[in-house]
Amino acid sequence: MQALLLNFLAYLAVERGLADNTIQSYGRDLKNYATYLANKKMTINSVTQTSIISYLLHLQGKGLATA
Repeated sequence: MQALLLNFLAYLAVERGLADNTIQSYGRDLKNYATYLANKKMTINSVTQTSIISYLLHLQGKGLATA
């Protein structure tokens, strides 16, 4: 999963030309999501719409923005 994350962040930098702060923010958010998945014993291939909603509710429960 780490390789996918790094490739995606490189794509955002090179192909989309996003600002470094944006890429760092996306990277942080995606690493947090990867940790959440690992704690739930899930892989990126097992992600469903329901599991994404569950994660967003988890963030809301912690008082974090889901935007």
